Amino acid sequence: MVASAVGTTIEWYDFFLYGVAAALVFPTRFFAETMDPFIAEMLSFVTFFAGFAARPLGAVIFGHLGDRIGRKRITAIGCVAMMVFPFIYFAVVDTGSIGLAFLVILFGLPVRDLQYGPQAAFISESFPGSSRYSGASLGYQLASITAGGPALLIALWLYEVTGTSMAVAGYVAVCAFISLVCVYLLKDTIGQLDHQ
Repeated sequence: MVASAVGTTIEWYDFFLYGVAAALVFPTRFFAETMDPFIAEMLSFVTFFAGFAARPLGAVIFGHLGDRIGRKRITAIGCVAMMVFPFIYFAVVDTGSIGLAFLVILFGLPVRDLQYGPQAAFISESFPGSSRYSGASLGYQLASITAGGPALLIALWLYEVTGTSMAVAGYVAVCAFISLVCVYLLKDTIGQLDHQ
């Protein structure tokens, strides 16, 4: 259940953070001051939409790879990638270029999808058949309460205290490391479904 909660935290962290920034920060920081504020905000949300539009493709590709070579392996690769990617992500966002921010989101989605694609099957298969649905869904919901919500507050606090987005990147990397440890502790259940 801890692995489910931590994995879901990483899965949604970037979207939670980016959604808030798209509404509050990006319209004024990335778009010309002469632009109508409504248009600036809508353009900011277009980059956010790109992330959601590309999600199904990554989930299908990495879900398939998880089925073929192991959900645990693909998820672990995603955790390691997520330990590095936040530093690239925030460095690009700090440039203030909307074009670069759009590209880093678009090309960064596979990093997230490495975990997202195989995650649902990997987590649910970690529970015996008699508690599979309640166990997996409880982990998802606990992640929203214990980590998804506080993640924004922690990120804002880190940025305020340190004055750098690299502290936020470090926080995401630490969460990814915790996910990696949890993934390591789980057994890869591919082809070994419990039909209890």
